[in-house]
Amino acid sequence: MIFNKDKRRKRAVIEYFKFIEEEVLPKNTDPEVISIIADRLTDGYLLIENNEWGIAFENLSTELVENYVILDRKGIEKDENGEFSKIEEKRIEPGL
Repeated sequence: MIFNKDKRRKRAVIEYFKFIEEEVLPKNTDPEVISIIADRLTDGYLLIENNEWGIAFENLSTELVENYVILDRKGIEKDENGEFSKIEEKRIEPGL
């Protein structure tokens, strides 16, 4: 049972890498950022082959955050108020 859960997580990381490679990377215009993320993708695929998908995910995600790459989930669109999910009204700060 634990093996199946790990297998699903590994598959999710592979899908995440493919999403970054096919959807996010082509939309970026900074060649330096593209190069850095492409290197992390290459390193990450090697780590995934060695069953170190957790480290691969962490390394790529850290690089995306450091380079201010903002991701949007597939199939999720903002509603009229610009919210992705239900947030309590009192927690929304004015002007955001």
